[in-house]
Amino acid sequence: MGMFDMLPFIGKSKERETIQLLHEQLALVFESACELERLFADFQVGSEAGVKARADSIDRLEKRTDVLRRQIEESLYSGAFLPMSRSRILDFSEKADDVADAIQDAAHMSKFIPKSRRIPQVDEALRDHLKETVDCVRHLKEAVDAIDDEAKIKALILAVEKEEHDVDLIEERIFKLLYEDEHPVNPLLLYSKLIEFAGEISNKAEEASDALSLVVLMHRS
Repeated sequence: MGMFDMLPFIGKSKERETIQLLHEQLALVFESACELERLFADFQVGSEAGVKARADSIDRLEKRTDVLRRQIEESLYSGAFLPMSRSRILDFSEKADDVADAIQDAAHMSKFIPKSRRIPQVDEALRDHLKETVDCVRHLKEAVDAIDDEAKIKALILAVEKEEHDVDLIEERIFKLLYEDEHPVNPLLLYSKLIEFAGEISNKAEEASDALSLVVLMHRS
């Protein structure tokens, strides 16, 4: 029996509808993260048209994520779950939406660094950064997919925390590359802002996993 199967549901179909919306929301957040990784592949080869197209795709995904967040909110306040559970689930959904917003910020920032101002060694480190970031978001999505498996969801929440730590280490390495060498001021500032935005993705994913952890604690089987 899963942890949600033991709740004294007001209307079980409404609760399951809400959980399905959460699955869909996290699927879109993960697709946005994957699209950001594909955007950066275009960024590395200097395809400004490709970067713009991917950024536009991320914008569309973010809008769909917003719609799902509002649908989750409507479902919760129309009677899904008990009041205490409701607030925790909504908090998680909002934090998942913050991940999508951070992905969108990083995508838009990348458009301001032209091919002529690229720093190849920083681009390589950023590629590693985004790979870990996507893994972090993947674990968050998988945690929601495993919502009825308490042991698995806890392991995935820990995996999000580990990936976020790994992203922090890569971020530190990138800043060293930027500031230890002589680089023109303008690209240095642009890259710094891009790294800041990209780093927020895993930070927001960890905050979402913390919120999900509270949901798990409230519905232990």
